[in-house]
Amino acid sequence: MLFDDAFLRKLEGLRLAVRRSVSGRREGERLTKKRGGSAEFTSHRSYTQGDEFRSIDWNLYGRLGQLYVKEFTREEALSVRLVVDTSPSMAPKFDFARRLGAALALVANQEAPSIPLADLENLRLGGPFTVPDVPRGLAIIVSDLWDEGLRAQLLKLRAETAVIHVLSPE
Repeated sequence: MLFDDAFLRKLEGLRLAVRRSVSGRREGERLTKKRGGSAEFTSHRSYTQGDEFRSIDWNLYGRLGQLYVKEFTREEALSVRLVVDTSPSMAPKFDFARRLGAALALVANQEAPSIPLADLENLRLGGPFTVPDVPRGLAIIVSDLWDEGLRAQLLKLRAETAVIHVLSPE
């Protein structure tokens, strides 16, 4: 058990907030918008060859004489990927980093369970630290940032990224 009941109760009222608005959503909302068919109309755009014929707005064509396509959005839960540095340089800070990661996972899982806590409880120090590719959503990295190649790895991430720099075990 990583936390006592009092600490868990404190975490219950917290939420992760995304730093920027994602396609028209307010800051902190859990949904991302992707283009696709749905009941929620987003906008019009000029027709281009290969567009779905059914998505042409014929009423707009009748008024303007040009083809426009209706765009819609679908909603999906924001995925969160949590990565805790397990490199040898983290040894004095590792327990703190692991507990911090578990607390963040608990907060993120209140909205959309996606981070298995068992993985964090069983996490052990290991070899070199590598950041996995996170294609979308939010990537949270907990590290001391000592690895020289880490900066290059972070710059390649396509997801929105939050880095928590752990300097000491306190």
